[in-house]
Amino acid sequence: MSRGIRVEDSTFFKLSPALEKIVLSLRSDVTHHDQLITVSTVIMEEVGYYIDDSGDDDSRPFDPVKWRASGVYEISMRNRLTEDLDFKLEAIPVGDVLVLNVSPIDKSVKTRSMAVETLAFINPYSSDLPGTYLDLKRLSHRFKDTLTTPIRDEILNAAEVTNPSLLGLPVEIQQKILSFLDSKSARNLKCCSRKFRELF
Repeated sequence: MSRGIRVEDSTFFKLSPALEKIVLSLRSDVTHHDQLITVSTVIMEEVGYYIDDSGDDDSRPFDPVKWRASGVYEISMRNRLTEDLDFKLEAIPVGDVLVLNVSPIDKSVKTRSMAVETLAFINPYSSDLPGTYLDLKRLSHRFKDTLTTPIRDEILNAAEVTNPSLLGLPVEIQQKILSFLDSKSARNLKCCSRKFRELF
């Protein structure tokens, strides 16, 4: 991925370098759903994932049209750090809505889903490239908050690896954090997690 601004920093006048590079390489017959999948994969790249194109003989590795050959987008994503975090991004077009599913390879971790109204973020009638993509900051934050961050944290928690989530911190730090909470907040925290109920 190109260094520089992220997808969320794109404006109506300028796209992030990574997104612009990939968008310029797309075929001319892409749909608005293809364009949203393109944005989604660039966002995934920002958080450490890349498309697993091993065994793919196609000279055009980034091809949303090929990914939706069966009517459903299916993209294997690999993590740059460890295979334990690999998963599949699946997207199901339903009219102008795209239902995104992130399914981990480890089936003990639940699949995360998000429905996106494609035309809220893609303007297929724009005459210029940056104008095609709308409100990418909101899309990027929603994508990361709903899909990538929770599933990464859950996979790492299942593997008992320290990670940047409250459940992923060592027990001593969790106890210290709980000691700063008032009784109502501590009770609410214990209600939302079996681990906290068992530990405290």
